[in-house]
Amino acid sequence: MNPHIILISIFLVGFTSFSAQIIILREILGLFFGNELSWGIMLAHWLLWGAGGSWIAGLLADRLKRPLSLYLAGQSALSVLLPATILFIRSFYALFSVTPGELIGPALTLLFSFFILAPFCITSGGFFALGCRIAAQESESPNAISRVYIFESLGAGIGGLVTSLILIRILPALTIGFYLGLTNLVTASLIIFLSSSKRRARIVSLMLILVPVITLSTGGIHKLENWS
Repeated sequence: MNPHIILISIFLVGFTSFSAQIIILREILGLFFGNELSWGIMLAHWLLWGAGGSWIAGLLADRLKRPLSLYLAGQSALSVLLPATILFIRSFYALFSVTPGELIGPALTLLFSFFILAPFCITSGGFFALGCRIAAQESESPNAISRVYIFESLGAGIGGLVTSLILIRILPALTIGFYLGLTNLVTASLIIFLSSSKRRARIVSLMLILVPVITLSTGGIHKLENWS
């Protein structure tokens, strides 16, 4: 398989991860009124779970013959985890019986951000370690790993600029999350189709590509945005 396809995917993952950090933290800050303690707690949890995901992915990459399978599973999972995290944050008042406008104590802030950030951060944190291992397998170039770092960093930088300066000004957070998730799902599906010679895997990849088409054609994103 062409290693450039993996680099494009790495770029997209970096774009998604940084964009998600912006929209998820903005959603949580809306609950906790954006004080400095909340900022510190959320950033600490984001870094903690991201580092944990990278460590876990590094261990698994050493044991897997084809780390690409785990990488694609994680990228597909982003299509669900990102919008699901936003929806869960918006369900905070109903889940914890908190009155809108009520000041939330540090204990609940600590617990909520700790658990709500875990699934997405662990998943997104593992892509760099997996990407390095995949690049080393697919390319004979001694610069393969450095290219992974460059492309992920470029994706994160551009994602941060585009999301903070453009996307959050014209689209709701949940809609941004859905579009980013669906883009990752399509990318993972295309890589599965191109990298697998098995007919079943190719059929599954084509079926996954139909998910964003159906979602967009039925207006499901806007309906869910209005509901939340």
